[in-house]
Order: sequence, then C-alpha cells, then structure tokens
Amino acid sequence: YHIPPSAFVGVERAARAAGTWVCGVYHSHPTDAAVPSRLDRDLAWPGFVYVIVAGRSDASAPDVRAWRLKDDRCFEEIAIEASWA
Repeated sequence: YHIPPSAFVGVERAARAAGTWVCGVYHSHPTDAAVPSRLDRDLAWPGFVYVIVAGRSDASAPDVRAWRLKDDRCFEEIAIEASWA
C-alpha cells in the first residue's frame, strides 16, 4: 500500500471539517498472515493504527489484527474487539 502524502492531507482536512479525525488505515495481506511486513514498517507512520486482514482466513473467524508503529520503528500489537455476524 502507498498513500501519497498530498492525498492523505486532503483526507485529514476533510475529516477535520466534518468534526472527526483519521486514526489509521487498513489493508490486506492476500497470501500472508495479518502481521506487518517489512514494507509495512518502511511505509508506516508512528502513532497511526494499522489494521491488517489476512487473505487466507477462515470466513467464520477472519484473522484481523491491529498494530501501531512506535517511535523506534517497531510495531506493537493493539487489542481489538470484533464481532463477526
């Protein structure tokens, strides 16, 4: 994934104008686990939440995990609560 900074700034401005904010992004790993890759780390911004969905998940219990890049460029997993109907 790659979001050009100019596009992201536009989204952040629109969110602020609507009284909300952007706290993170999500993407999938079609053939891999829901853990950050080296490319994810290289492109990520500290402080944002990155939700990753694994493509090879069981449809009844998808592998969805959330991560935050710390200032030391290491990801920490964030607990998320999800309900799959």
